[in-house]
Amino acid sequence: MSDREPGQRIKWLDICKGILVLFVLLSHSRAPTMYSRFFSGFFLTMFFFVSGYTFSTKQSFKLFIINKAKRLLVPFLAMGSIKLLVACVFQNENFLDRIKGLLFQISGYNDDLWFIGCLLSSSLIFYCIVKISEHTNKRFLVPVLSIIISLIGWVLIIAFKAKLPWQAENACIMTLYMMLGYQYKRLDKKIIDFIESKFTVGVCATIYCLFAILLENDVNIHRGIYSMYTPHIIMTLLSIPVLIVLSKKIEKFCVGGGNLLQYIGKNSLFLYAFENYVIKPFFKICDLLTLRNEYVLPILCVFVIVIGLSPFIWIVNRYLPWMVGGKKS
Repeated sequence: MSDREPGQRIKWLDICKGILVLFVLLSHSRAPTMYSRFFSGFFLTMFFFVSGYTFSTKQSFKLFIINKAKRLLVPFLAMGSIKLLVACVFQNENFLDRIKGLLFQISGYNDDLWFIGCLLSSSLIFYCIVKISEHTNKRFLVPVLSIIISLIGWVLIIAFKAKLPWQAENACIMTLYMMLGYQYKRLDKKIIDFIESKFTVGVCATIYCLFAILLENDVNIHRGIYSMYTPHIIMTLLSIPVLIVLSKKIEKFCVGGGNLLQYIGKNSLFLYAFENYVIKPFFKICDLLTLRNEYVLPILCVFVIVIGLSPFIWIVNRYLPWMVGGKKS
């Protein structure tokens, strides 16, 4: 759910986001542990990697803030307001509690769109990191400061059980993954070729699967559960070459499938924001029909979410593109 960057889109990055958001939808669709063990190591953190890959500080801080406001804050407020009205009018929830949840985005307190808030906060933190590196002309400060701030976020959560506005504690941790994306784009071509080689991808995929099978990954970024964080970081690192090569292969060889995943990736914010309006009715219907297959139903639910929200996505992109951080074509 990375924000939309100005200029021409990078198709394989949209495809990658499409893959990631499908796993997000699956994770919210009662996915069994067997499934989540294989995607929980990357399906959220890689969004920050993608955001770091497209990150730029060429603009002034003022223009940077304006751009982030258009790409993230406006969609956040627009979609958050819709969710607030639905919750208060149709679900009889407390209006003041929902307003507080929307404006502060503190973990566990009506923070429906926590991920967008976290992405915005981490972008602001990472902007400062990169600017410090540029002003001092010391490139090594980007990874060093990112790791330090990530550790600070981890300590805030583990030692102090911190729950800060706008997911600041999680945003600190996520700067690590933004840094990885930012640095990856700047690697020497020979290094990138090695990372994306068949040998490296095969080794990374094999080791990742072993981690998924042998370790119970109980990291929950949203709820601040990082008890097995080191294996989680390793799994994210292992997933990077696999997802990059997979996305590029889909772009090159699967024209139809690539276009579909690109469409899903472009609209990841909308799918994430309104998925629950499809998930709840879907499983209510399944319960009424006594459908119980825990392995098939979550996958079917993901397809239903994409299909069910597609007409609304078309309307928004056509007539209200500002609502999802875009502009009318």
